[in-house]
Amino acid sequence: MTEPAFVWQSIERATSYQVQVADLNGHEVLKKSKSLVERDKMVSTQSLKRGSIYTWTVTAIVQGNEIASPASSASEVRFKILDERDLETLQRVQSVSNSHLLLGLFYCQSRFNGRCRERVSRASSRKSSFFVGSQTIPFRSVKALE
Repeated sequence: MTEPAFVWQSIERATSYQVQVADLNGHEVLKKSKSLVERDKMVSTQSLKRGSIYTWTVTAIVQGNEIASPASSASEVRFKILDERDLETLQRVQSVSNSHLLLGLFYCQSRFNGRCRERVSRASSRKSSFFVGSQTIPFRSVKALE
């Protein structure tokens, strides 16, 4: 079990926020009270199950009106809690290197597409190199990662 952190962009004149987390069956597993939520982040005090996928919504209260993100007409925002095996792999990768490329490859393999693109793009912008056997191979560009 793990306690995730949720971060969002604050809205001007919002007086409070509410964070809701649900499993993929739509069952609410976490609802943080409006009065206890910070302006742009919330760390869950409730553990979520490793390897599970969830959806989350943040609702801002602005002049008495509720503004939800994502809006009900938009696609839901999903996140996955790493399972034990992926967590161990990530910790091993982080302990031996701070390479954006290596972390990007881990995130790609684990299907964390946003983090995958972010790390691989950073590696590309820094003109990183990586080793294959005894050869150093420059890493210059990234095509679309989908």
